[in-house]
Amino acid sequence: MRFAPMAIAASALFAAAAHADVILIDDFNQPGITTITDTTVGGALVTTGAQTLITPNLANSREVQVDLALQNLPGGITANVGGGANGVLNVSVATGDNGTARVIWTLPATPIGNPASYSFAVVASALGSLSNTAVNNQVAFAFTGPGGNFSIPNLGIGAFAFALPATVVNFNLAASQALALSGGGTLTMTLTGGQGWNLTLDQFAITVPEPTSLALVGLALVGAGFASRRRSA
Repeated sequence: MRFAPMAIAASALFAAAAHADVILIDDFNQPGITTITDTTVGGALVTTGAQTLITPNLANSREVQVDLALQNLPGGITANVGGGANGVLNVSVATGDNGTARVIWTLPATPIGNPASYSFAVVASALGSLSNTAVNNQVAFAFTGPGGNFSIPNLGIGAFAFALPATVVNFNLAASQALALSGGGTLTMTLTGGQGWNLTLDQFAITVPEPTSLALVGLALVGAGFASRRRSA
């Protein structure tokens, strides 16, 4: 039986997708449940302080911050994190308010392949009040380390405002960004939410293909080229 070169390549790509290597940055299970709330506009942000993380998390520590930006009604912005085997990160903004939450991780040096992407599971999400719009809900990333600095600003997250539980969302990284992460450093995720918005996340990770998967793709492409040359001859 003969297979078309493109069919061979497609099969290898599906195999590669099925063999991704997940580097877990934070499962949000550690330590016990911590809740912080900021109810003052223009005041100091509220923080958990540095929280020590251990295996299976790659991050050595995590700090969560909340900062209220606008208050039209009594309320504020709240973050909950941790809580045992089913721990999550939850950020919620009161109706009429908006604000920002940040999660700051310290990462050790660890080899990270390319291509790579950030990923997390959306456990629950709601757009909030009718006056809120998807454009008010943003996620951004910033990294500083000896291997280089980079930022990924203002990624809209309205597309999964009503995502089904455990929906996995990926943000692709450039080769230079994956290389910078390999050197270790400080990674910050910033979540900006509008009126009444809330988001619950779990399993923040870096996803990369396994070397064997990349080899399958390479072999398939080589085979496709060989078959093409045979037909030409």
